[in-house]
Amino acid sequence: MQTHGTNPNDQAPSHLSRIQAALVDCQLWVVDFEGEIGCVGIVAPPGKGLWESAEQKKLRDNAMSTVSPAAKRWLETELDPHRQSKSHLPGGATASYYLNALGTHPSFQNKGLARALLGKLEELARRDKTRVALVAHSDRAAKIYQNNGLRIIYHAVLRFGGDLGEGPYYLMVNDCGLSTEAI
Repeated sequence: MQTHGTNPNDQAPSHLSRIQAALVDCQLWVVDFEGEIGCVGIVAPPGKGLWESAEQKKLRDNAMSTVSPAAKRWLETELDPHRQSKSHLPGGATASYYLNALGTHPSFQNKGLARALLGKLEELARRDKTRVALVAHSDRAAKIYQNNGLRIIYHAVLRFGGDLGEGPYYLMVNDCGLSTEAI
């Protein structure tokens, strides 16, 4: 199932630029399973953002230069307005451990790798008295995150256009490191 924009070829530059940007000023987390990379997460720790530095912005702009005009229009008109939902996070996305991407190789799914990564994020958020935040783009992913302690604070429906129909957009948080008075 396609979950972003109108052309699968437009996704590869976006994913690559997020990984490159994470290596500039954020973190690339890898979960090893029996000597193989089973799960990967792109994490912006508190005080950092994936697209904040000049070098990171250049990586994003380079990736966007390869995206089709139709996909750019879709990003600007359909996705970007929902990205503003991050303003629902007290202090913004940089006040949390923000999981920008999470992927588990199909042959390693249902082995607890994503759960382990989310558990480590929760542990760090508790230590640093903050939260974990992320965006989910499927009902299945949102359910997995809910089963791992995150709650939905914003939900919208993305319209992909053409035969692609619609898909969900969830902003989710786990306030694990905050006192109940701060929530």
